[in-house]
Amino acid sequence: MVYALLVALALAPQGAAAQPNRYLGCVTPKATVERPTFKLRRGVMYPIIFDRNPIDSVERVLELVVRTRALNASPEQYAAAVDAALQSDEPLARLLPQSHSEAVIRTYLTDRVRM
Repeated sequence: MVYALLVALALAPQGAAAQPNRYLGCVTPKATVERPTFKLRRGVMYPIIFDRNPIDSVERVLELVVRTRALNASPEQYAAAVDAALQSDEPLARLLPQSHSEAVIRTYLTDRVRM
């Protein structure tokens, strides 16, 4: 099975993988970013990285992440992390490799995810 996968990859045309042609980047946490806050910011963003329109997935993210207290955090802790993210100069669109613009991510966080 592994051999078949390797053969298929070797025969695939250049760039046939589901990767974009450009590097989307990912910012690693800086020493100034509080680690728990960074984790919560990424937690509310991860479920929407593959969505065409993140605003359409807000209820799913609230249920999947915030209300179920994923990452052992309360809704208040998520709200504080989102507020801190929105007040920062940090490029939020680069917290995870994804294709949404900074404006889309900030709108998603501002209008919909804040509790």
